[in-house]
Amino acid sequence: MNQTIQSPRPKAAYLHWVILGILFLASVNNYVDRQALSVLKPVLQGEDALGISEKQYSIIVMAFMVAYAIMYTGSGKLVDVLGGRKGVAYCLFAWSVVAAGHALSIGWKSLCSLRFLLGLSEPGLFPGGVKTISRFFSENQRGFAISFMVGGVSIGSVIAPLLITKLEFHFGWRMTFLVTGLSGFALLILWLWLYPKSAESGPEAISSNPGAGGDAKQIRWRDLFKYPQMRAFFASRFVGDPVWYFILFWLPGYLVNQRGFSFEYMGKTTWITFLGMDIGLILGGLFAGFLIRKTGKVFMARKTLLAASAVLVPVGIVSSQYDFTSPIFIILSLAVATFAIGLNASAMHSLPSDLFPFHVVASAYGLGGTAGAIGGTLFARFVGELAQRDMFTNIFFIAGAMYPVSVLIMWFFIKPLAEGKSGESEKETP
Repeated sequence: MNQTIQSPRPKAAYLHWVILGILFLASVNNYVDRQALSVLKPVLQGEDALGISEKQYSIIVMAFMVAYAIMYTGSGKLVDVLGGRKGVAYCLFAWSVVAAGHALSIGWKSLCSLRFLLGLSEPGLFPGGVKTISRFFSENQRGFAISFMVGGVSIGSVIAPLLITKLEFHFGWRMTFLVTGLSGFALLILWLWLYPKSAESGPEAISSNPGAGGDAKQIRWRDLFKYPQMRAFFASRFVGDPVWYFILFWLPGYLVNQRGFSFEYMGKTTWITFLGMDIGLILGGLFAGFLIRKTGKVFMARKTLLAASAVLVPVGIVSSQYDFTSPIFIILSLAVATFAIGLNASAMHSLPSDLFPFHVVASAYGLGGTAGAIGGTLFARFVGELAQRDMFTNIFFIAGAMYPVSVLIMWFFIKPLAEGKSGESEKETP
């Protein structure tokens, strides 16, 4: 593959890690703002607040998910047009304004509108972050860097309940929305200050055109689905991502209502499950980098992580359903599953920059995110139907089976579009 690699200056290399650190903090902030509503739900349902009913709350959640699914693709295209620096800045500004605006809610309809706007503004961080990382980090570093950024998601999921409940206790729900929303502006200032405009095209950039090479440089956004790699990536995210959404949104209630955890014990132990994903993300990125350095085979490294996740996710999920006396065994079993989801994510989030040329990396990533959000929305409806019948064991078994299917879809299509990387050669035409 034709690729221009430059050795960054020491100062430039330092700048890369500073920018990555801001992306990590931004992903933490992204999920704190996202989860503020679910944590504050009991308060908002009180008559002295907004008096939201369960049906109204479900509509509010659906408004966010629909907007999120739509804009994941739109924000990917936006980032490819604007570049990583501007794209992330606009998204960070927009979601901070909207998140803070929740404090002005006067009823469920106004809150629904704000959640829809939040769904439109939040997805751009991840395509923008992947595009930025693919510009500044080499192939053997890229998996770790992307995993580190995405790790902010689970960190945000861990700290959000603790932070938001404390803020609400001291300052009330309106001020809680205001504080968590406005905190994003501090990150926006750091982003614009520490990420110079010249960095995307100057000597700070590792590669002038990372990603697929050859004729693939001419790929247009609207032509992405002509490639089997893109179709497989879309389908794989559609099948696999709902498993993570299920754990994220349903696990706390499941542990309390179905497995007999007290509310306090659930709060003290659930973080272990989310920490499992963080460990998987980081170790997956490091292991992939090690394999790439040793073998020079990028796609073999990604496939290894996918294969491990296809085995461990079902093992962890199924094991959690076969012990009804040991709460910690349930938590640890699910932590094995989330650890494997982290391994999978470290590979999947890196693949757009491996498979596609730089100018469509964010678009390809955004399409995958849209697929995951659509799948998550449909699976949530399915989960709701079975949950009403107390069929949670069936739900877990189905979720465990979905992950190997997701991996198999992607496994056979991980190959370069044109001249292969690191000695892997294969011609592909749409």
